[in-house]
Amino acid sequence: MNANRHTQGNRSLTSRAQSIARILREQREMASHPSSHWYAAPIDLDDPYEWHFTLKGPDDTDFQGGMYHGRILLPQDYPFSPPSLYLLTPNGRFEVGKKICLSASSYHPELWQPAWGIRTILEALRAFFPTPGDGAIRSLDWDPHIRRKIAKESGGWVCPVCKKSNREIIESNCPAHDTDTERPPAPCPIKFSHEQQPNNKSNTTAEMANATTTSTLTEPAATEAAAAPGPSPALSASPAPPTGPSSGGHRVRRRPPSLHRGPVVWQLIKSFRDSVPRTRLDLLACGLDCLMLFLLGCVVVLLIELMWSPPLAPKMGSGQSGGAGAGLGAIDEL
Repeated sequence: MNANRHTQGNRSLTSRAQSIARILREQREMASHPSSHWYAAPIDLDDPYEWHFTLKGPDDTDFQGGMYHGRILLPQDYPFSPPSLYLLTPNGRFEVGKKICLSASSYHPELWQPAWGIRTILEALRAFFPTPGDGAIRSLDWDPHIRRKIAKESGGWVCPVCKKSNREIIESNCPAHDTDTERPPAPCPIKFSHEQQPNNKSNTTAEMANATTTSTLTEPAATEAAAAPGPSPALSASPAPPTGPSSGGHRVRRRPPSLHRGPVVWQLIKSFRDSVPRTRLDLLACGLDCLMLFLLGCVVVLLIELMWSPPLAPKMGSGQSGGAGAGLGAIDEL
């Protein structure tokens, strides 16, 4: 029992160390390649699971000129579980101090991908500011006049934790232009948890679609990326190939993924590894299961034998038949 607890404790420490390494790697990348649209950093580098961010409102929208402050709470097993997002500045698009319902947030852990990172989430969140709420959870559809008024006043909002206004944070940390124009886009579309957004032919929707180009990452690759040193998977993912029938006048053929790298085989291996008994109780349960399967097999074999060769009915002997005849004769005489 003590050995099991010790093993579980070692696994927990290893997982936490990998999570912190991934978070700090993302922090270093964002510090070396800051965005001109937002700034984010952990509150405490010794415990980097809470981040604060400040982002600019998208241009040519009701949020142009606005500066919005928020916080990100990362889980202990990040990046294998999604974070929680909050906005602290009034904005007219999301409720203040409430979790934002996004496919890349803790509202929907089944949609989360370890390839996503903090940069991906903030880019997607900024792109979704001008989209309609359509009754989504924690979404608001305020009047455009009120949104523009709030945007003008948002620069002076002061975070009680950071002790700085939104304008001070943006002016001191965000460059005039992005320092890295070749940074790959988001690896997968990020959207709100409610149904598909309605079609919108505006430039804002086009930017949002370009900001969420698709690609995939299998779980084994994500595990290696979280543990191995190097750039973050969310930041080093290459753009996905075109999905249309042609590209630049040439037909594009996509090779099917190899079987030994597919997620189905990985899930089978993982389920077999998890089913191996590790304790005496698990071993006893496994033995009982095997015994029940053996008894069930014996019952099935007996049923098959009875179906193919049923027992024969007993034949009446001559003595029995004679006795019966004599009895009938006695009845006739009477």
